[in-house]
Amino acid sequence: LEIDGIFDAGFVTIDEGRQTDIGYNLGFDFGRTDSISGSISISGNSRDYTETADPDLLDLESRSIAARVNLRFDPRITGRVTANLGQYEEDGGITRNTTSIGLGAEIAASQTLSLDASVSLNETERTESGLTTTTDGVGFALSAVQDLKDGSLSARLSINVNENGRNMNVSFGRSFELKNGNL
Repeated sequence: LEIDGIFDAGFVTIDEGRQTDIGYNLGFDFGRTDSISGSISISGNSRDYTETADPDLLDLESRSIAARVNLRFDPRITGRVTANLGQYEEDGGITRNTTSIGLGAEIAASQTLSLDASVSLNETERTESGLTTTTDGVGFALSAVQDLKDGSLSARLSINVNENGRNMNVSFGRSFELKNGNL
C-alpha cells in the first residue's frame, strides 16, 4: 500500500491471532466517617498475543498499588497523605517503575464550594535495551467544585515538572441534574 509515498507495503499487516486481556482491581476502604480514614487499592493488567507473526504486537503486563490516609482536622478541612507504586513490563526489554508520594488538603470553603490542593514527589525509572534512566519530578494540582441548584461547575489545574520539562493540564466541567438522570 502506498499513498503519496507516505506509506509502504509494511504499513498494514494482515494476520490472524489471538489477544488475551486479563485485569483485576481490589480495593479496601476504612474509617469512611471517622477522623482518620483511608484506602488501599491494587490493580493489574496483562495482554498476551498468541498465534500471530506480527512483530509489533508485544505482550505487556502492568501492576500498581495505591494507598491513601485521610486526616479530618475539622468538619471543613481534610488532609491526606498518598503513596503510589507502579510497574510496567513489555516484551523486548522495556520496563517502567513509578513511585509517587504526596500531600494534599480538601477545604469546604462554603456549603457549596469545595477547594482541593496537592503536591507530590514523583520518580520514574525506565529500562530499555539494558539502559536505565531515572526521572525525578514534582507535581502540583488545584481544583474547585461549585455546587449549583441544577448540578455543578468544576475546574482543575495540574502541573508536573521534571528533567524533561513541564506538563500542564487545565480542565473545566459542568454537570446538570435532570429529571431522569444526570448530564
